[in-house]
Amino acid sequence: MEGAHLSISAFGGTFLMMVALSQCMDEEKEVNRVKALESRLRDWSGIRGTKVALVLAVAVGFTVSLPAGQGAEVHFAPVCGLLTFLYR
Repeated sequence: MEGAHLSISAFGGTFLMMVALSQCMDEEKEVNRVKALESRLRDWSGIRGTKVALVLAVAVGFTVSLPAGQGAEVHFAPVCGLLTFLYR
């Protein structure tokens, strides 16, 4: 279980980041918790694929910061988390 910790965390983090971005980038939402951030994210929501691009950029950023050899293994998990969210 400890050996799979990074992959499990990457999968779950990606899925939850998509959930959060879906809430923040909802154009019909009336209540803002963090007004400055959510208003900017909502402005970007008109661009198709913005959520996916943001999540993949964060995933690649984390993958690059890992030691050599772990990056490819861990990068597969966020892609699976993203696909799980998109095709649920």
